[in-house]
Formats: sequence, structure tokens, C-alpha cells
Amino acid sequence: MTSQLAKRFISTAAALLLLPALLLGAAQGAPQGAPQGAPQGAPQGAPQGGTVTIALPAQPESLNPILPGELSSSIVQGALFAPLTAQHPETFEIVPYLATSWEANADVTAWTFHLHPDAKWHDGVPLTAQDVKFTFDRILDPTENAQSYADVKHVERVEVVDEHTVTFHLSQVDGLFPDRLALGALQPLPRHLFEKYAKLADAVELNTAKPVGSGPFKLVGLQTGSYIELAAFDDFFLGRPNLDTLVFSIVPDMNVRVARLRAGDIDWTDIEPTHAAALANDKRVEVIPV
Repeated sequence: MTSQLAKRFISTAAALLLLPALLLGAAQGAPQGAPQGAPQGAPQGAPQGGTVTIALPAQPESLNPILPGELSSSIVQGALFAPLTAQHPETFEIVPYLATSWEANADVTAWTFHLHPDAKWHDGVPLTAQDVKFTFDRILDPTENAQSYADVKHVERVEVVDEHTVTFHLSQVDGLFPDRLALGALQPLPRHLFEKYAKLADAVELNTAKPVGSGPFKLVGLQTGSYIELAAFDDFFLGRPNLDTLVFSIVPDMNVRVARLRAGDIDWTDIEPTHAAALANDKRVEVIPV
């Protein structure tokens, strides 16, 4: 087995969408000063270090969360990029993440978010409200073809209040706006790297080979059609993850994925119901139905 986890996990493709959040909840340390309600990570005394290997059914098309992508892309992006708000993996409540707190105006047509002051990009540059405004300005440009445009198209403008405060002005009442920001495909991008490109899609290297995010893991290796390797980001604003490494192994054939799971080569994969019965008696494997 490649990690210190007690069991290998398998799930359906739907459950894989929750994988980034579950990994954060299980593998992240509990830092001092974390926002109240934020995923606090593993219990005190949880194992430190190790590697988890996750099988993906396809090579991610994009490592940019704003651009169109498929399931495999979303899984990897979830470890690389931090959202403003998140859904707690156990309670499913909307909790702070990049934003430590937020409030609406009296008629709920504007939402103000306060960013974590210690958030940084993987290249060490501080993450600020300017990054958030830049990202949402691009999302709201229909020519960018942002995959979550429909979720936030009622945003009229994004205002930078100060370095760590940003306000979204809406065209209609929206009491669930913080919830929308946790849906995915709305994570901020580093303005200092993308602003020189006319379109986000023009930043080919950033989108496919050298992404720079703000999440708990950073990219350290990639071989197209084979694997993507991420390492713990030591300066992650919510504390260094307990895990040292995440490896995403590209394995298109489900039968091969199941065989590698049973052999201990991978720790997590999706399966079809037809495989569940065959694995039910394997004590090394835990099947998570959804």
C-alpha cells in the first residue's frame, strides 16, 4: 500500500467529485488561527507524511478551474486551487476557506468577503482581492467560455475594497451566493500570471503543464497519459497538509484500475456496481456507495 491510510478506498465517479474535500478533511493539519467552521483537518496525532495514489479514468483536459473540463480535471483542480467558500466534507455546511468571513447588505444584493491574510500562490506571491476581481471579471466575460458563468452571471461588478476585502454587487437578491462559490470552477486565479493573456485559454502552459494555485498541494511532476504528481504546499494558509504527496495515475480501463487497487498500487478509484460484489469480501478494500 502506498500510504499510511488503513484501507484503500473505491467509489463511483460521483463520489470522486468529493475527493478533494475529503482529502483535505482527512489529510490537512489543524493550524492556529484557522477560520471558525473551516475544515480543521485530521485529529490530533493523525499520521504525518506518506503518499496517496488516486486513479483517474482520463488525462485532465485542463488544470485551470475556470475553463471547461471533465471529471478528472475537477479532481486535480480541487487539490491545486482554493475556493472562497467550501462545503464541509462531513456536515455539508458552507464554511470559510479563502474567505474567512462574509456578510450581505440589507437587501442581499451585495456580498462582501474577507480574505485570509496569509493566503499565497504556489510561487510565493500573496493572494489578494485583486486576484479575485480579475478572475471573476474574466468569468463574466462570455467570450472566455467559463464553465461556471451561468452560476454567477447575475454579478454586475466586483469591487476591491482593500487588499483582503472584495464585494460582489448583484443584479438580483441572492441569499445563496456564498453557497454558489463552493460549487467548484470558481476558484481565483493568479492575476500576476494571467493578466498578460488576452484570453485565459491562451495561457497554455499555465493551463496544462505548470499551474500555479493557492491550494494545499502544488504540482511537481506530470507525464501526459501516465501521472500527475502533487506535493504538499508548505506555506498553505490553513496549514501544511499531513500528506506529503498526491499521485494521480491515469488508468482508462476500469478492469485495470480494479486490479491495481487489489494489488495495492492505488488507494482510490471509481468502480461500476458490477465490481462491487467481487470486492465485497476483500478486507483490504472499502467500498463507499453513493
